[in-house]
Amino acid sequence: MASSGEFHGRPRSGTGAASEVSAATTASDGVHSQEAGDGAGGGGGEGSAKPAMHQAPQVDLTEIDGGLGMLLERSRQSLGSCKEAAVFLRSRARVEEEYGRGLQKVAQQTLKMMNNGGKSVVGMSTQQAAWQRLVEVHETLASNRMKFSITLSEMADYLANYVKIKEGV
Repeated sequence: MASSGEFHGRPRSGTGAASEVSAATTASDGVHSQEAGDGAGGGGGEGSAKPAMHQAPQVDLTEIDGGLGMLLERSRQSLGSCKEAAVFLRSRARVEEEYGRGLQKVAQQTLKMMNNGGKSVVGMSTQQAAWQRLVEVHETLASNRMKFSITLSEMADYLANYVKIKEGV
């Protein structure tokens, strides 16, 4: 966005305190400001010095040199950002899925190793119970990673479809 003193390359009128109370209309942007306390517009009564409310001027893009081109360029940049986000999300989903599968594999191998001892749950030592719980936690982590990868893939697909639709228009 342009700096506070400019609007699309033109100086803004009405930026100082003195210009807030002037009843002038600027020819460059058509902004009207009304003198405070002049009675017009139902302003507040005696002794109420309400500051003038400034609204952003409405500018027709067809009146700005290159306005339509600027709008189209911003739209193209937004679609490019959507494409980049979709690629990132798809890559991140693959990484999460691989990590989840690896974690799941390690947890299952550890569980098998623990069960090969042939001891029942009743005769389990404190250390074995702790390892059992650790393996369960890692299985849950693996499952959550897999679910997260699915969510990321869905988001990537949504963005990719959005871009296809907008590019087809």
